[in-house]
Amino acid sequence: MRLLELLSDGAWHSGTALASALGVSRAAVWKQVQAARDLGAPVQSVRGRGYRLPGGYRPLDAAAIRSDLSATAAAVLEDLEVLASVDSTSSYLLRRDDVDNAACFAEHQTGGRGRRGRAWASPFGANLYFSVVCGFDPAPPAVGALSPAVGIALARALRELGAGTVGVKWPNDLVADGAKLGGILLEHRGEAAGGCRIVVGVGLNVDAAPGADDGVDQATARLSDLASPLPERNRLAAVLLDAVLRAAADFRSRGFAPFRETWSEFDALRDRDVWLETGESRIAARAVGVADDGALLAEVDGETRRFYAGELSLRPRR
Repeated sequence: MRLLELLSDGAWHSGTALASALGVSRAAVWKQVQAARDLGAPVQSVRGRGYRLPGGYRPLDAAAIRSDLSATAAAVLEDLEVLASVDSTSSYLLRRDDVDNAACFAEHQTGGRGRRGRAWASPFGANLYFSVVCGFDPAPPAVGALSPAVGIALARALRELGAGTVGVKWPNDLVADGAKLGGILLEHRGEAAGGCRIVVGVGLNVDAAPGADDGVDQATARLSDLASPLPERNRLAAVLLDAVLRAAADFRSRGFAPFRETWSEFDALRDRDVWLETGESRIAARAVGVADDGALLAEVDGETRRFYAGELSLRPRR
């Protein structure tokens, strides 16, 4: 949205100046302000001063993100889009059937979601929401293992940026000091020829204002509190996208094996007492690692058992 680009410096802009820059009437400026607020952008208005976006923001830009990708990642990426608002970046890519390796970022989502149908808060311009569609032919034998594989890749990238406490809570949460920093959601569709398209959705809390995650049933963390200074927003987007593309490429060629070798380094609940929660039961267990197919290994009543992501949620026992 052009209005938000004009307000991205965080300064006050008069209605007259905005109308001139946009080539519209003052009344049309007000309508655009309302539309921006509907997206979740906290545009302020004060009589005699005009409008501003407190703190400003750096708009995501597809060309800037692509230019910061490694040569390896850029070579496999067929398409990269940045949308102002969308229901969810994953749903958007699932609706596209013209590319097998593409990425989509959005400043705002109206229907962002996590595992098991949970809503994912998506305030405008404060965090990062993106999805990557990856084609696999043949389909991998353990699709679910891609989630912890991507988690490891993202956690490693964030640690390299200075967020040294970031880990992975099986199967798909990025956490820091017990608080949720981000999440990963896999969705896939089989193809008639035997391959499949997997969409990897990522949501990362970067700098959302307090209260932006209202409704979330656990403590949350912000990357801006863990790593300072943060990279410029498009650079951060490129680092994370690069990590996902590289993880997908490694998973395509070697499966989960190389990720399992480093799982213990990033496992946020290793050797911790946990609850394994299904729809109707709660099992006391101890998390002891992951299997070669990405399944959780947990000790229950002295026996090591495998559990899969579709079956349960994992919570630490306090």
